[in-house]
Amino acid sequence: MLRPEGWVILTAPMSWGLHYEPYDFWRFTLYSLRRMLEYRGFQVVRVEKVGGLFSLMGSRLVEGIGLEMWRKLK
Repeated sequence: MLRPEGWVILTAPMSWGLHYEPYDFWRFTLYSLRRMLEYRGFQVVRVEKVGGLFSLMGSRLVEGIGLEMWRKLK
């Protein structure tokens, strides 16, 4: 629930590159999130991309290590 004039801070994971900009609406891209929010009557004040190449590489490395540990512990 949100009060009238309330704020929503929304985050969504997105690690793959954008395709068909600005018409990439089928994943949680900045375009699809903006479109969904505005369609429901929200006013989008700011969209900010966080992360980059090194954060992507770090997250994939941690994911790979975690999966390998899970397999060995099973």
